[in-house]
Amino acid sequence: MTIFAMATFLRARVDAGGRSEQARRLVADTVRELEERLSFFRQSSDVSRVNAAAGSDPVKVGAETFAAVALALRYADLTDGAFDPAFRSRGCGRFREIELDARRRTVRLPRRGMLLDLGGIGKGFALDLALARARQAYPVESAVMDFGGQWLFFSRFAIRETVAIEDPRAEGRLLDTLTVEGNVSVSTSSQGQRPGHLRLPCSGAAASACLSATAVAATGAEAEALSTALFVAGPRQAERFLSRFPGAQARLHR
Repeated sequence: MTIFAMATFLRARVDAGGRSEQARRLVADTVRELEERLSFFRQSSDVSRVNAAAGSDPVKVGAETFAAVALALRYADLTDGAFDPAFRSRGCGRFREIELDARRRTVRLPRRGMLLDLGGIGKGFALDLALARARQAYPVESAVMDFGGQWLFFSRFAIRETVAIEDPRAEGRLLDTLTVEGNVSVSTSSQGQRPGHLRLPCSGAAASACLSATAVAATGAEAEALSTALFVAGPRQAERFLSRFPGAQARLHR
C-alpha cells in the first residue's frame, strides 16, 4: 500500500492474515486523520487553531493532538530544547511556556506570535498510532512501514532488518547502512530533501552540526524527535541525549 500524506509517501506492508487489506486501510485512514489534526499548514487543523489563538484563550483539541503535544513537550525537555515544537516562535525555550490542561484537554500559547509545530514528531506519532490501532482491530503478525524515510518495524517473531541511509548531498547515493533487530523505528534527519528546514531554535539559522543523524528507538515519535535533536545539537551532545532515552541508539555522520 502506498499513499501520499504529510508531504511525502507512506509505503506500508501489513500482514494480518485474511484481514490484511482492512488493516492496511486502517493504517492509511489513521495517518490521513492525523494529518488533518496535526498539520501546521491546514487552517482547520487543531495545531492551526491553537496558533490562531496565541496570546488568547486555551483551545480544546482532539485526544490525539493533545497526546502529541504532551509528547513533544516531553521530548523538548529531554533534549534541552534541541527538539523544539515552538521553534518557529521568537526567543529561546518558548516550548516551556506552552500550557496544557489535561482535564479540559486544552492547549494554550500564552504570547501573541507564538507558534506550535509538530512536524518534528508528526510522522513518527502517526506511525505509532496507526500500528496500535491496526493491532487492536486485527490479528497483525508483522508490519513494515516506510514514511518518507522513517521506518517502523513490527513482528510477533524475531526480525532483523537493514536500513539504508541516503547521502543528503546526492539523492540516491548510499551513505551508510544500519542493521536493527526487534520492534523499532528508525529515523534519519538531514537537510537533504528540504535544505534549511531544520533550524536552531534560538537563532533560527539552518542547523549544520552534522551531515545526518539517525536514531533507533522503540517508537516512531521517539526516534523522530531524537534524530531531530541530534542533528540540531551535533555529536557533542549525542551521549548525553542518548542517556535520557533508554534503549535508543544513534549514528551521526559529520
